[in-house]
Amino acid sequence: MPTSKEAADQSRKFGFKETREQYQQRKRQEKQLKWTVRLSREDLGKLKIELESLKRARFLAPQQNERKRLVQRMIRDLEAAENKEPEEETPVVATTPPAVDSDSDDDIFLRKARS
Repeated sequence: MPTSKEAADQSRKFGFKETREQYQQRKRQEKQLKWTVRLSREDLGKLKIELESLKRARFLAPQQNERKRLVQRMIRDLEAAENKEPEEETPVVATTPPAVDSDSDDDIFLRKARS
């Protein structure tokens, strides 16, 4: 009769359970995807205006402090994403071989024709 550990290994093997590491990795990926989707909807200009408003306030409620930290993080991540994108989009310039004198090409063809 299989022990509980063997049964657990068997169930993991057939996809019924996932390890703690797999679970944590999946949760991290879901969280990152959720953050990326949220960032894609936000406008950097509006976030900067909101942050300036929150910085000017004399008193902030705990929820407002939390919002201020969130807005700061969103601005930081959006700016980092904008700075990273142009590097990826930079086209690679292929080097072209130097132009060959056309007279030498003509000589090659003439030699073959004469032979």
